[in-house]
Amino acid sequence: MNISDIIEKIKYKENLKFEKEIANLFNISPSDYSNRKQRSDSLIHLIVKWGIEKNVDLNWLIKGGREKEPRTAQKNTEGIEKRDTLTEAIIAIEEWLAESGTKITPEEKAHLIKKLVEKLKC
Repeated sequence: MNISDIIEKIKYKENLKFEKEIANLFNISPSDYSNRKQRSDSLIHLIVKWGIEKNVDLNWLIKGGREKEPRTAQKNTEGIEKRDTLTEAIIAIEEWLAESGTKITPEEKAHLIKKLVEKLKC
């Protein structure tokens, strides 16, 4: 899955039509967004951060699959679904990074994982 496909899913999820709306969603200027999109590696952090904040299935967002996002499973008190969701999200991110040749620093990766864990604690 390429960055354009991921952006199209975000547009679908947020009911957006224009690239400048995506820039606003990520709190960056349209020109900054355009530059980052050409270098896709600098957008992944913003995409994952948005997905975490919006409770989006990152596996669906990054790896592809169904056109519409699958329904989120109800989380039980033992946290099994939370752990499975975190595992799937990390695997999806790792696979996308490998397939796209995108490089992020270990600190950025750790930050994304930390955000996922914090989100799942809610």
